[in-house]
Amino acid sequence: MAIPLLPASLRNLMRDLERLPGVGPKSAQRMVFALLRRPAEELERFASDLLALRAAKTCRTCGMLAEQEQCTICRDQTRVSAILCVVETPLDVIAIERTGEYRGRYHVLGGVLSPLEHIGPEQLSIPQLLQRVKDESPQEIILALNPSTEGETTVLYLQDLLKEFSGTITRLARGLPTGAALEFADDLTIARAIAERREVQRQPAAA
Repeated sequence: MAIPLLPASLRNLMRDLERLPGVGPKSAQRMVFALLRRPAEELERFASDLLALRAAKTCRTCGMLAEQEQCTICRDQTRVSAILCVVETPLDVIAIERTGEYRGRYHVLGGVLSPLEHIGPEQLSIPQLLQRVKDESPQEIILALNPSTEGETTVLYLQDLLKEFSGTITRLARGLPTGAALEFADDLTIARAIAERREVQRQPAAA
């Protein structure tokens, strides 16, 4: 809780910062006092950058963050269109891109199936994924979802939906600990998980 003796402007900023993931009252207080020591022009630039977040949108093709209709990756003609990597969030795209080991394209689901949080297929961009597979005909789909219970459930659900997909479906190698998130894994672990990805054994589609 913010200190009552402080001006309202500082208390309000502390309260707003506390709403961010991983930021507690003490961290918010340290951030505000650190900002107070910055030059005025730096604070103005910081405020301008925050306001610029309003221009961010999701790429109409893959779901990554963008300022245009398509993100920089989807606009990049040098990317390998034959490989489509399915991830949970934009943070996972950043984590994989950081390794420099992957040059294909992405599809961001926007989360994973989680009945406890009332997140079903209709809350995720699964229909868009199926449409992309139909339109783009990739040769390989990498299911790069985090190895959590919800991630595993989502993978099984997608495998069932992709029974008729004629290409290869792979998963990241087991270099990632169970329950770990891609965004927190180190670059080498992610790079190895991509390089050593394995094909998913699927049930044949019904005749």
